[in-house]
Amino acid sequence: MAASAAAAAELRSILRAQTSKESQNRWRRWSSELMHGTRLSVPLLTLLWQEVINFDPILAEHITSPTAVPDRAVIVAGSGKETFKTFNVSTAASLLAASAGVPVVKGVSQSVSAVSGAADVLKTLGIPIEDDPATVGPAVERDGIGFVSYAAFCPAYAGQYDGVFHVLSPLSFFMPVAVLAVAASRFLYGLAHRNVALVC
Repeated sequence: MAASAAAAAELRSILRAQTSKESQNRWRRWSSELMHGTRLSVPLLTLLWQEVINFDPILAEHITSPTAVPDRAVIVAGSGKETFKTFNVSTAASLLAASAGVPVVKGVSQSVSAVSGAADVLKTLGIPIEDDPATVGPAVERDGIGFVSYAAFCPAYAGQYDGVFHVLSPLSFFMPVAVLAVAASRFLYGLAHRNVALVC
């Protein structure tokens, strides 16, 4: 338990540090140590999630009062970090589900680990991305799918996290789906890691 508390304290310090190349390297070292050890567990991930919520007051508000979306809506997210070097599976799954009549909320970001991220592709195609959680429900109602920037729900956290990791990190086990504070009835989350039971 002491090791988990120490990992959470280190994350707290990292989140509050001035963003710099050194702070990003510190993020990566911290992540690598946890990913290559045997310390990942539900209690540890719970502590890390609480640190993220404590750090970002806007995320904390959204978690307390999630955005309403149409009934039967599904949140679709993925964190492959290019493990298999294929394509953006979660975006393809979102489009397929929406075309079959399932209301979908899909979080998007710019490329971190791939040639292009979902936000890059959507921007090129001229497809709007919601930057305000209040517009997500109406977008899903109108179009059957709402693409939303993750940073809309967690601007402080996204400012520290986005673009830092090109491989899976401990936070990948609950991010990005956890920051989509939407009152959906279910979610589909793909993680390219053998320990998917930990995600569940």
